[in-house]
Amino acid sequence: MKLTVDRDDLVSAVSAAVRGTAKQGAAMHVLSDVVLRAEGGQLHAMGTDLDIEISASVPAEVEAEGAIALPGRVFLELTRRLSGGSVRLEAIDGPGVCIEQGRSSFKLQGLDPERHPGGLAKAPEDSAVSIDGGLLAEVAAKTWPYVATDITRPVLTGVCIEADGENLQAVATDGFRMGIVARGGLKGVRIRRCVVPARALAEAARIVQPGEDVRVCVGESVISFETPAGRVAGRLIQGQYPDVLASIPANYPMRAVASRAELTEAVRRAALVAAMSPASWGSSRHTVTLDIRRGGIVVGAEARDAAEAREEMGAETPLGLHTGTVAF
Repeated sequence: MKLTVDRDDLVSAVSAAVRGTAKQGAAMHVLSDVVLRAEGGQLHAMGTDLDIEISASVPAEVEAEGAIALPGRVFLELTRRLSGGSVRLEAIDGPGVCIEQGRSSFKLQGLDPERHPGGLAKAPEDSAVSIDGGLLAEVAAKTWPYVATDITRPVLTGVCIEADGENLQAVATDGFRMGIVARGGLKGVRIRRCVVPARALAEAARIVQPGEDVRVCVGESVISFETPAGRVAGRLIQGQYPDVLASIPANYPMRAVASRAELTEAVRRAALVAAMSPASWGSSRHTVTLDIRRGGIVVGAEARDAAEAREEMGAETPLGLHTGTVAF
């Protein structure tokens, strides 16, 4: 392997691949490595922890094709500290790689790429569909905050996605809150119902460029998102995702229409007070109340013996519906 690549391109590709590697201290040390492969006028970087795989490709002047596995985080930090301009990489015996830029030269020991387990299995090509990258980014942004972090219910740590050829729906919930994205007009887009790891979905959104389409393939156990610049694959989460939409009532006993911006800021201020309560320390569930009254809402929070918040704001409350208080 022998090539020359722009330093910024190299950092971009390697940093993406490193996000897919296992954390230091993993049982299989090789999973913290990044596999570099030079071929066809490009440098490909790939990292995986066997649950997710992230690959990125950048243009390079390839003099000799080849591949090597290098300690991902060490290689990334080293290249980050190089100055801008071209970087020369050349495989050496060991195996290893020599990194050269100007009058600087570094040697880093690696592994034969054959000793690396490689990426996740490829999803079947006949499952491939193309979706707008902007839609993928929207799905990731609007579901990520509602994914569970409690691994005792693994299926809730993912996002349930399906498309029937016309409509796409993505749902996430942690058992208390839910985020839903529904879009129509997607002719020919069919994605079987599956639970995608939230991390894979978020990483896929990161590699998408504005106005770019994303190729999505779904297999029995793997989903992949591909763009010209890279690929993200994730191992599907097995299990029955709950029918959270069934829990949304058709009718509400209370209803209020208020300014979104005003309500958002009031809740944020109240949340600061709620977080001061000793009962909330170390917890992500701070109690904020919404007291819905005729013609308005009172946003409140209390931290015993520490602070209290109470803000009144105008709102439209239809006649005939109940008033009351909700807490979250």
